[in-house]
Amino acid sequence: MKYLIVLYFLAASSVFASVDIRMSLGRNFSDPSSLNENIPSALKLNGLTLLGFDVLGNPQGLNGFGGGLRFDNFSKNKKDASDVYSFNAAVLTALLNYRLVNSGTYYGPILGIGMAHNCELESKINSSSSTTYIAQNNMSYSLGAEGGWHVGHLAVGGELGYMSLKAKNFKTETDTYLTNTSNGNLKSANFSGIYYRFQIGMRF
Repeated sequence: MKYLIVLYFLAASSVFASVDIRMSLGRNFSDPSSLNENIPSALKLNGLTLLGFDVLGNPQGLNGFGGGLRFDNFSKNKKDASDVYSFNAAVLTALLNYRLVNSGTYYGPILGIGMAHNCELESKINSSSSTTYIAQNNMSYSLGAEGGWHVGHLAVGGELGYMSLKAKNFKTETDTYLTNTSNGNLKSANFSGIYYRFQIGMRF
């Protein structure tokens, strides 16, 4: 297996000006008002923590353009005594970037188009048991600016931008939909907003 990995990077080096493999830690700033309706203040979900991994390559001959794939997990878990209100979502994203500079330092715009899946809400409020709701898959997109430094094979950087992240039609395995207790309307989750991420990884 290790020989296949070495061969991959040897082959990639003749095609790509650089290949970055990175892990991310960050946060988005959002206020999903529909999801928080009639929820106690201590349990309201405002903003998500993100953990991510991406592979990004910039081929030779494309004058700074590149692309890759990113996987992110977004989550927030609020607790108050025995009550719990938590949200988790996985997002798989195709990336397109343009590096104005790509040497010892790098920076430029980055665009992502992806799919939010496994969007899950756990609710245990004034109840002895929790209920899990799953939302339908939904498209997501992001637009930001990335930048950082390459020191040998070490890559350290960050990214700042806007991301659209929405989930709707939450329901249980028995097709019970998540609704607002005051008016019966279906609840949705709009976690769209500004995000940032710190990144560290390897450059080849």
